[in-house]
Amino acid sequence: VCKLPRMMDQQHQEGGGSSSLFNMYLPEKARKALDYAHQQQGTTIPQQRLFLTCISRLSPEKSPHIFVNLLQQLGGVDFLRRHCLVPILCGARSVESYADEVIQSFKNVC
Repeated sequence: VCKLPRMMDQQHQEGGGSSSLFNMYLPEKARKALDYAHQQQGTTIPQQRLFLTCISRLSPEKSPHIFVNLLQQLGGVDFLRRHCLVPILCGARSVESYADEVIQSFKNVC
């Protein structure tokens, strides 16, 4: 399980590079998988689909918006299609307005 502390939001807002922040908190296997996916641009499409999932309560303290930001940093829909990745955001709404914003941002990225 990968825990992304709220401190990331502060560092990002203060001008820190988000991709380096994501790399700092991602487990080694996740970093290697993302590096591999970036290197495979232009290769044949895999026969199976891979899922990127975020299962979390949709509330500010759980920070599901970081998952959406990660999808944006990876390249959005172009990156997802190129690598046959299916993003999944799943969770109960805790703060309706925040959840609506996260869901809309997720839809815009995908």
